[in-house]
Amino acid sequence: MQYWVPEVDVTGVHEMVANALMLDGEKKRTTNLRGEPLPGMEDEEDV
Repeated sequence: MQYWVPEVDVTGVHEMVANALMLDGEKKRTTNLRGEPLPGMEDEEDV
């Protein structure tokens, strides 16, 4: 996809669900499964 439409990322439903899951006792995440910053969390530091 980077060749045809560089600004568009392709993801699967399983990746979107995994990024949206919030489990009890889980530490606050600032990155997604790919290691990219979550929207709105770019400036937050790990606690």
